Amino acid sequence: MDAVQVSKPFRILKLPYVALRNIIMHLDQLEVLDFSFISKKCRSIIKSTKFVNFTVKLNMQTARCPFAFVRERKTICEFSTENLKIRNRYMNGGRIALSQYSNEGEGICIECAQIWADYICDIFRADIDTLDLEPNQSVEKMISIAEWLNKRQSSLRCCYFYGTETNSDSLDRFFETADFSIQKLVLQLNQTYKISPLSHKILNVNCLWASSKNWRYPIDWVTVEHILASNCVTLWIEASSFDEGDLNRFIKGWLNGNNPTMEFFHVIVKRLDPDLLFDGIRYEKKDNSLIRNYDCKAVGVQYEFKGGFDIRRSDGRVATLQQETHLQNP
Repeated sequence: MDAVQVSKPFRILKLPYVALRNIIMHLDQLEVLDFSFISKKCRSIIKSTKFVNFTVKLNMQTARCPFAFVRERKTICEFSTENLKIRNRYMNGGRIALSQYSNEGEGICIECAQIWADYICDIFRADIDTLDLEPNQSVEKMISIAEWLNKRQSSLRCCYFYGTETNSDSLDRFFETADFSIQKLVLQLNQTYKISPLSHKILNVNCLWASSKNWRYPIDWVTVEHILASNCVTLWIEASSFDEGDLNRFIKGWLNGNNPTMEFFHVIVKRLDPDLLFDGIRYEKKDNSLIRNYDCKAVGVQYEFKGGFDIRRSDGRVATLQQETHLQNP
């Protein structure tokens, strides 16, 4: 009878640091998380390891994985609520109640998300890069998220709000409370009812993308007053209620020195009367043989301008205005 050979345990922590680091670098993010739970020493090793670049995304949308790791715009790993649920005993002394996690894919509660995000960002030595939120959260929850982010980091690259239900009071309180800077803000508020203009602080970003596909309830929660007071570099507005008078005010404001940092402005409106749009404005109409290109990296769009209308302000800066008709709507 042959004796059963018992394999000896592989003592990974006895390896030289370079060899150990190579092993760790071949683990995925969930395996790294599990390795960090083994001991304080393992956690220290993880924190001293410089991983290949990726960013951390916190998603508090319904039925979505709370955490994602992204590299070059591609998700390379996700932590689902179920992944976190079975590792609950390692976090905060096991004091996160399992009932606080959804059993039906409803996402993760704010308190749990904060505890997990702090731990994940600590071991990977990274801040939250992207935050996805639903715009119908309560005022209390929005304030809680903003206050937590105020304490943990000074900036956020991307912040997304999208959904079919919107609590404008909650959005206002979020932006009024937030002290961290936001580079890109995306508001996809596709509700089927009118909401009041949002806080002017939504324009305190490098790029704002305000989206609504519903012509019955267009974007009137971003006003001309918002735009004239903004410091946005890129401003993209869809399905807006702006008319010739509104855009005439915006153009004249730019000519008078408003929006000094703006490089790109895009808005979808009903067909405009050029005579009303350019009332009181000097412009130079360019022939369509003149082609100029602009790469709007903030929204991932490359534009080719044929002709257009050039306006020039007193400091010599030139802007080109162009009206295009790509949509089927009137």
